[in-house]
Amino acid sequence: MFFLNVLMELKAQGYSTGDAVAVGLHRTGTVIMTAGFIMVIAFGGLVFSTVSALQQIGFLLFVGVSIDAFVNCVIVMPAILLIVGDWS
Repeated sequence: MFFLNVLMELKAQGYSTGDAVAVGLHRTGTVIMTAGFIMVIAFGGLVFSTVSALQQIGFLLFVGVSIDAFVNCVIVMPAILLIVGDWS
């Protein structure tokens, strides 16, 4: 949502879709990656628990947050926004 809010603000300022995606990713990429990294470390810590259920939940959250923060928000979402162009 953070990236999309910045994207909408940039488009309202008159940026083209491609420029808005590039500038928005540049502005928000560090924040998104840092937050994802912190969550991955926190959830990765659950993997070392002695409780089996916490290990499983920690592993699933670790994988899910990793995919979301490092693949979805940085690669997939900007690519889709560039493909749909002005419909975004």
